[in-house]
Amino acid sequence: MNSLFVRKKTFSELKKYLDNKSSTASFCFFRGRRRVGKSTMLELFAQKNPETVFYFMGRLDEKASKTLVRFTKAWSEFCGESNLIKYKSSELNWDLFFEALYLFGKSLKSNTCLVLDEIQWIAKEQSGFLGALKEHWVKLERIPKLKFILCGSSNKFFNQMTGGEEKLIRGLKTRTDIWLKPLTLNEIKEFYKPNFNDQELLLAYMIFGGIPYYWNQIKTELNFIQAINSVCFIPNSLFLEEFKEMLNLEFQINSIKTLQSLLEVIGGTGKTASSIASDSKLSHSTVGDLLVKLENYKIISHKEPLFGKVKEIKRGSLIYIKDFYLNFYFRVLRKYLGRIKRNSKHELIFAQLFEGSKQGLYIPDFTGPIFELLIQTILEENEVRTANIFEKLHLKNCDYEIGFHWDKEVQFDLILHKTTDRVTRFIECKWTKDNAQLLELIKSFELRVSKYAEKYQMVLCLNHIPSDSIIKVAKSSNITIVTPKDLI
Repeated sequence: MNSLFVRKKTFSELKKYLDNKSSTASFCFFRGRRRVGKSTMLELFAQKNPETVFYFMGRLDEKASKTLVRFTKAWSEFCGESNLIKYKSSELNWDLFFEALYLFGKSLKSNTCLVLDEIQWIAKEQSGFLGALKEHWVKLERIPKLKFILCGSSNKFFNQMTGGEEKLIRGLKTRTDIWLKPLTLNEIKEFYKPNFNDQELLLAYMIFGGIPYYWNQIKTELNFIQAINSVCFIPNSLFLEEFKEMLNLEFQINSIKTLQSLLEVIGGTGKTASSIASDSKLSHSTVGDLLVKLENYKIISHKEPLFGKVKEIKRGSLIYIKDFYLNFYFRVLRKYLGRIKRNSKHELIFAQLFEGSKQGLYIPDFTGPIFELLIQTILEENEVRTANIFEKLHLKNCDYEIGFHWDKEVQFDLILHKTTDRVTRFIECKWTKDNAQLLELIKSFELRVSKYAEKYQMVLCLNHIPSDSIIKVAKSSNITIVTPKDLI
């Protein structure tokens, strides 16, 4: 897949930052989830601008001294020559580089950008990078043609180094903050062209999210069952260990087992902090500390009952995993690890998840709640709004906030409130083909929502195109039905 073709908007943002005329040197933070394609994009950006963009990537398992030697060599090649090469490797330090960068910058005739990828491995502890940068910034800032792009998959790094008043690089002038987001359902269908039907594509997205690297593993010539089975349910699958790589970005290796116990008990629908502590058999203090970090690092999130009382809201807050793959790993793959590791003959374990199900492609404890997360994710991507759901719900030019509600009597999957048109949207997400269940929901819908809002729209999101009878009953009840055709 041509990353430039798919990521035109992001590429233009990078180019705009490079070409921007400013009075001082500046920084751009380029962020995104692991495997989302940041390095591919930045390497291409450097290739397209070889005279003005210097690209360097840090390595997880490399000593700080070796990173510096490798960096110095790459920088010398970019400059054509550099006084840094006269130093022995044992003499090199980041102070020497930033002094050389200042002299280099004074003679610049056009904007030049240093792209530092996997910055958490370049600026690792005791490397001296951040301290030297901070110290030399007073001089470097005077060079308006000098620009930096700091890129990394670690939210921990950016949280710890840029977040608060005491953070080390908070005071450095930042021109822009670019997030490379996962691909949308539309983009996956258009650019990866899997031979899946709409329902299969939805479920595959609920497994892999919009992560290009994951979709690149799929053999498009296989049918849906075979394709997913061949990448997830065989020995040595990338997806059996990927969760450790994600957590290693943010936590020490000795914390992984504890985190694993914690994430394993958080269901797709979410749990309270106290129930997580009870089910994981971890202390409340340990759970509390880890939950704060996991939320800061954007691995989990929480939802609260929108119409509850203040004390009830605080007590009833539910924690849930935001990432599609992590949900699939902890809710599905972990249950089958033993069988998967013995599956040398490529037994179709994935097909067996659906055996006996009257709901079609339904995985217990996964498909229902993650379908809700999928709808939430689509509605949160409100910058583009290309999916038909925005047209159908009259949201093309409407601002809103996403909320949730549950109490002893009623539960709503998603609520779009604080809308600019003052119409509250109550959304129910159902991955089911059970007409009796759908009819019961339709008949009770208005009775349930009418006491919470004066102006409202009732919405039913389904994983299939319903029967004519369901469509007729929903229409008579003023319920808008959203199908896969509206999501993709």
